Amino acid sequence: MMNATDVIAHFSIDNVPLKRLFALRFVLSIPNDNTDLGQDVRELDIYPERLYDSYIQEWRAYSKRAIVKRVNEEGCDNIITDIEQEIREVVRSETFKNMVRHVEFTARMRGADNVAYLPHPLKRQLEDFLK
Repeated sequence: MMNATDVIAHFSIDNVPLKRLFALRFVLSIPNDNTDLGQDVRELDIYPERLYDSYIQEWRAYSKRAIVKRVNEEGCDNIITDIEQEIREVVRSETFKNMVRHVEFTARMRGADNVAYLPHPLKRQLEDFLK
């Protein structure tokens, strides 16, 4: 019999490619929780370092918690099939396409040798204040 750990292992959340992780996080969003995936993506314009400094780890942890919650509520019978189907559906949506395009662009820029990040003025002020 499958359990939440088996479902998490199936999706390889700890080493899944970025687009797949984002798709999992997107479909596993829990209504009325205190996170805002759209806000995370919009903030990448101002704080691109957050993608690798925190968001990826947050999305992994969130996805794992959401899977456990779903398994506890719905059981494991068809959960992998259901999530896979939801992913197939969501990747066709314009909302998802726009958001993942933004995430992937940030990832490409972060890995580019010819791109320099200029800290946001508020971040510079905070760093100067903390010195």
